[in-house]
Amino acid sequence: MLRPIRNYRPDTPGRYPNSEYQLRHLWRNRHANGLAPAFAQVGARVLFDPDRLEALLLEQSRSAA
Repeated sequence: MLRPIRNYRPDTPGRYPNSEYQLRHLWRNRHANGLAPAFAQVGARVLFDPDRLEALLLEQSRSAA
């Protein structure tokens, strides 16, 4: 389910990213960090899929180990 980045607050305490600022950083660098599939832009709105983002980060951490 896509959620807007604006006014983002994590559902669960301690979940990454834990701020809108961190999420916007991931958005700006989405192509370099391999997280582009988790984001979408509709007009001026930037949306992201928190479950897809978490899956991509987990996949990257497994391949780095």
